[in-house]
Amino acid sequence: MTNRFVPDDWILTPKLRQYARDKRLTDDTISDQEEAFRLHQFKQDILDWDRCWQRWIRSAIEWGKVHPIQEVKYNMPEEESTEEKKAAILQFNAQMKRFGK
Repeated sequence: MTNRFVPDDWILTPKLRQYARDKRLTDDTISDQEEAFRLHQFKQDILDWDRCWQRWIRSAIEWGKVHPIQEVKYNMPEEESTEEKKAAILQFNAQMKRFGK
C-alpha cells in the first residue's frame, strides 16, 4: 500500500497546529502550509503523518519557505515620579487659567 499523499482523513489537530504556533508561525502561514502539505506527493511511503507534518514545518522554516514572526521587545518607559505628575498638573491648570477655563 502506498501512502504518498496525505490521507483524506488526516486532521491537523489542535496539538499539531500548536506545534507550528510554537515555532512562531502565524495562523495564515499554518493554513498555507497545511494546503501545501496536503497537495505534496511524497517520494516515500509515510507511516506517521503527524510526525511528517512536524518535519514539514521544521523543513519549511530551515529552508526559508516560511518566516517565523519575530519577537518584539518593548521597553516600557519608567513611571513618572509623583513630583513630575504634580508639576504637569500645575502646568496644565495654569494654562487652562490663561484660557479662562
